[in-house]
Amino acid sequence: MTSYTIQKNKDNFTLNAVDSKESILITKSHAKYNYVAKEAALVQRIIKFNGTKMTSTKDYYKNYSKVSNKKAKSVKVTFTKLDDLNIDDSLNIPMVTDTIADNFISNEGGFLPGTNVMMCGAPGVGKTTVLLELLSKLHAKGKRVLFISAEMSQIDMARYLKRFPHWGQLPIL
Repeated sequence: MTSYTIQKNKDNFTLNAVDSKESILITKSHAKYNYVAKEAALVQRIIKFNGTKMTSTKDYYKNYSKVSNKKAKSVKVTFTKLDDLNIDDSLNIPMVTDTIADNFISNEGGFLPGTNVMMCGAPGVGKTTVLLELLSKLHAKGKRVLFISAEMSQIDMARYLKRFPHWGQLPIL
């Protein structure tokens, strides 16, 4: 179990690990919010958390004083003027899919290199199908593409491949 100190930030709490730089944000929507709020109201409680279960204990090892004595590292910030940027002009040449999406995606008439596209909508409306088809067209023209899905399994992707076999060579993460 990892031990954390509790820090209140407006309506949220931050749990700071005693032995590492790890921290956990506890918002009002977090399942353990009320528990952490109750413990934070007590004087310098330590939360022990294993990923699912939280327990609390008195700060026997004076972890709060160790954490509060840590000095923040200074950060040097350098500003750049837009006029000083040296951007390769090839990044302004649109990648055309030869579909109506070219005019919808950008004013330049296609995907610009280095663009990340995120599509939102209700389940089953065709978000994945449209994006995979557009990526397939770009990939067929020799462009480097990558489809990333945080929700679909390999089995889900295999079902798409049965309906659209020309997507078989698309790189997918």
